[in-house]
Amino acid sequence: MKNLINHYQSVASTNGWGWKDDLSVSWQDFLLKGILESETTLEEHLDIEDMKLVQRLAESSNRIPSKGPFLLHGDCGVHNFVFKGGSLSGVIDPTPVLGEPLYDLLYAFCSITE
Repeated sequence: MKNLINHYQSVASTNGWGWKDDLSVSWQDFLLKGILESETTLEEHLDIEDMKLVQRLAESSNRIPSKGPFLLHGDCGVHNFVFKGGSLSGVIDPTPVLGEPLYDLLYAFCSITE
C-alpha cells in the first residue's frame, strides 16, 4: 500500500470533498453521507452501538484533515489489485475521490474477504 498511497498528490484547487463527480462541502460530510447510505446494508451485521461508534468517529474533530484533499483511487479494494509474480503490479478501476489517503488504506483492509 505504501507504494500506492505514498505517491498521492494533493489537489491544488477544489470546491469540495468526496466523489469527484458529486462533491460534499467537507470531508466529514462525505463520510457521514456514506455511513447513512450503508446503514441499511450493515444493520443486520453490526449492532446499533457499533454503527453509532462509526458515526461518532466520523463526526470527531480529529477526522478533519489539516491539509487540503488528495486525489484518491476511491475503490481501493483488493478486488482491484493486480498481482504479478506475487507482487502488486497495479490497481485498476478507480473511482476518483478527493480526501484523506487513509480512506484508501482502510478501504483496502476492509475489503479483504476469505
